[in-house]
Amino acid sequence: VALEKMLSLSNSYPHPAVKRYEFKGTVKATALANVSLELFEKVILNFASGTRMRSYTDFDGVTMIRLNRQGQESQAVSLIRNSTGENGVCVVDLESESHKKIRDKPTDSPEYICILGINEHHISPKKRHVTASVPSSALLFREVALDETGKDKTDFSRSMSALKLAKPSVFSRSFGAVMFVSRSSRRFFAYNWNPQILATAITRFKEIEEEALQSEKHLLHQQTT
Repeated sequence: VALEKMLSLSNSYPHPAVKRYEFKGTVKATALANVSLELFEKVILNFASGTRMRSYTDFDGVTMIRLNRQGQESQAVSLIRNSTGENGVCVVDLESESHKKIRDKPTDSPEYICILGINEHHISPKKRHVTASVPSSALLFREVALDETGKDKTDFSRSMSALKLAKPSVFSRSFGAVMFVSRSSRRFFAYNWNPQILATAITRFKEIEEEALQSEKHLLHQQTT
C-alpha cells in the first residue's frame, strides 16, 4: 500500500527517527486478528504509554484497517476481545451502519494495519482532555530544532523563532507506530522512539511472534497425527 511505501522510503533515506522491523513466518488467516491485537496492545501501546493500558480504545490516536487482499478493499475496523469466536477476538466493521462482524475464513488472505499517532500534549477532540499521552522519556526527539545561534538570520528564520516562542506545541515531535500483519509476515515501523525503549519493545514483539508461530506448529502437528 502507499502508506508502507512512504514509510519504507523514510527508513531507507535514512531518517534517524524511522526504524523498520520485519518478522516472517506463516500464521493462519483466522488467527491474524488475535495476533494483531496482541502485538499492538502488549507491545506498542504498553511501551508508548509507559503504563499498562486496559485497551487500545484508551488512545484517541489509533486507527485499525483491514485490507482484503482478494478484493483489494479496505475497511476501518475495531478489534474487540470477547469470550466467543476463535481466539476471543471479534472484528467489527466500523463503516457499515450496523457495525457488522467480520469473520476471517481459513481461505482468506487479509492484512491488518494498526496505526498509532500521539504526542505529549495529545488532546481528545471529543472529550477535550488528555486521555492518553506518551511520556517524554519515550521520545527520541522532543521537538523540531531551529538554528537560533546563527548571525545571518533570514526573515523566515526569525518568523519561525517567533512562532516557536508563541506556540511551542506546534514544534513538538509526535510519537508513532504502524504495524502490518499478514499471513506471511509482520512489519513494524516505529517513529521517534527512544532507542532503549524500542529495543525492549522489539524483544517483546519477538516473544509474542514466536508464541504465535509455535502455536501454529502445534496445531499443525495435531492435525497431522
